[in-house]
Amino acid sequence: MAKGLEKRAYNPFLAQRETDKRAAYRKLALKIDAQTWEAINNHLSLRWSPKQIENFLHTGGNDLTVISVSEKTIKSYINLHMKGELGKLAEEELRQKGNLREKGPEPRG
Repeated sequence: MAKGLEKRAYNPFLAQRETDKRAAYRKLALKIDAQTWEAINNHLSLRWSPKQIENFLHTGGNDLTVISVSEKTIKSYINLHMKGELGKLAEEELRQKGNLREKGPEPRG
């Protein structure tokens, strides 16, 4: 047997505690502060797309009091960090929900 490795009985409670501890490191860090989110939310209410907001934050329209974030970060914040009714309201503000694909004939055999 290798040095330092000893056989122990499986303990599901200990295993769950260790899994939860490792999962805590995998949580997404919130990159958008309150002031930045307020600016993004204002532009969403004006029906700007996340791409337009990203361009605004990266260019001269921004007075450098808010953090410039990417379109993907804005969408991720809406999808992941806003739960329930608030997330639905923010999702409704987006003009384009995604490309709708037409169902055609089955391409396989």
